[in-house]
Amino acid sequence: RRTAILFISHNLGTVVRVCDRIGVMYRGELVEEGSVRQIFTDPRHPYTRGLLDCLPTLGRDKRHAPLVPIPGQLEPALARPPGCGFAARCVHVDRARCTSAPIPLRPRDGARDHRVACVRAAELAPWTRRRADATAAADAADASDPVISTQRLGKLYHPRSGLFGAGRAPVRALRDVDVVAGRGQTLAIVGESGCGKSTLAKVLAGIEVATDGHVMLDGTEIGGLGVDRRRRALRRKLQMVFQNPESTLNPSHTVGYAIGRALRRLREGAPADPSAGVARLLEIVKLAPELARRKPRQLSGGEKQRVAIARALAGDPDVIVADEPVSALDVSVQATIVNLLAELQAARGTTLVFISHDLAVVRYLADHVAVMYLGAIVEFGRVASVFAPPYHPYTEALLSAVPVPDPDRQYARILLEGSVPRASEALRGCPFASRCPRKVGPVCDDTPPPVHRLAGDHRIACHIPAGELATLQTALVEPSREER
Repeated sequence: RRTAILFISHNLGTVVRVCDRIGVMYRGELVEEGSVRQIFTDPRHPYTRGLLDCLPTLGRDKRHAPLVPIPGQLEPALARPPGCGFAARCVHVDRARCTSAPIPLRPRDGARDHRVACVRAAELAPWTRRRADATAAADAADASDPVISTQRLGKLYHPRSGLFGAGRAPVRALRDVDVVAGRGQTLAIVGESGCGKSTLAKVLAGIEVATDGHVMLDGTEIGGLGVDRRRRALRRKLQMVFQNPESTLNPSHTVGYAIGRALRRLREGAPADPSAGVARLLEIVKLAPELARRKPRQLSGGEKQRVAIARALAGDPDVIVADEPVSALDVSVQATIVNLLAELQAARGTTLVFISHDLAVVRYLADHVAVMYLGAIVEFGRVASVFAPPYHPYTEALLSAVPVPDPDRQYARILLEGSVPRASEALRGCPFASRCPRKVGPVCDDTPPPVHRLAGDHRIACHIPAGELATLQTALVEPSREER
């Protein structure tokens, strides 16, 4: 039908996949416009370059290639400067030329369809991705010192009684979940929407109570304890950061009140005036102490998420469960939050359970990965193992669908067909059998898949032997520079 589409997104990988031309905006103004190839291979505006430097990729990790956030933060719209709106954050700024008068969008020399609003566009060297200094994070190892683990964890939701609930089968949100996270490590939980990731997070945090199985926190069983039944010492050990901090920050109270309340609830003998502790926690998450006097509506999305992290740190927890903490943030703010989590982990030895559907962020931040489908773990292991063949067929499909922000990289996406079984169904075989492109026959429908144990703690639940999977599959992820 030759329909034109205006596609608005902060997911640059998806932009590469679906768009022909790109317009980059900053503070309400178009700062660069060009083809996908021009923007991603030869960006000329410093803001565009900054966005690309922020991107996690499937071959990048926290140990060897930290993300490079754009310095500073977006100023309020009312404080618009007379010159370039990006000048205060630009690493290439020329004060005399950049701050005196508005800078129009002009075609580049030799590329009339590539326009840039920058007085230094022609002077900048060809773009290469910036690299930050490596962090002090240790290489991933098997979880030999487990802090939190689950064994055969299950969660059933029973329909409400009454006219619409009578006769309906219970929904099984978690099915025999076995995962483990070591001290000071990040365990990522990945999978499609509805696979059970957030339910697992809620059970770990005590927002929901397990129906069967076990959750062990530093040797203590907590699976049957809701958060209201957990002693203060247990609540201190495990805290949660939610996807949308606005839903957990009371708009009527200041940031200082929210963090101070967490200090009083989680720490025995906390002083009546928690202002010193509030200031220290704000400093830890790289926020100015003055923000304690502000209310949530006066903060940016990234600042709210850092406040949520500061509140979670109030009890000095051993474990933080983070449920999609960066999914709603643009790539620059996302890079700041992800780097902050990695730095806090390296400095404090905190274990992080990281729930996400963004596999590039997972590859960057995680030490171990658990892949979930229909409430069950189909693959588990160190991140480098899970992101390399042999894959579980579901993991393979997920990785093939990752939108890579590179116009020169082409992957054959695996399109899953068939219907997803209802979560109320009693499955006899593999939960992925109805959609699996590598299904071998009726055995997949009728018999639970065997668990193949590979190197280290890597395991795959599949009827196809791991060696055969390896011969059928090709690598979908470039190894990091240090893994080659």
